[in-house]
Amino acid sequence: QEAIANGLKICAGRYSVESAGLDKGQLWSFVEIVPSATQLIVELQSKGYAYMKA
Repeated sequence: QEAIANGLKICAGRYSVESAGLDKGQLWSFVEIVPSATQLIVELQSKGYAYMKA
């Protein structure tokens, strides 16, 4: 919760959410569903962010 309060954003790709049989109501309230996680990663990397797979 502290990380979220300090600006951490957690996003999930719509396709992955739907493929897992989930909907927005089953995710934590702070998770944002984005149209394409891949596209978001590319956009953020072009701005200097790094992607680290967990």
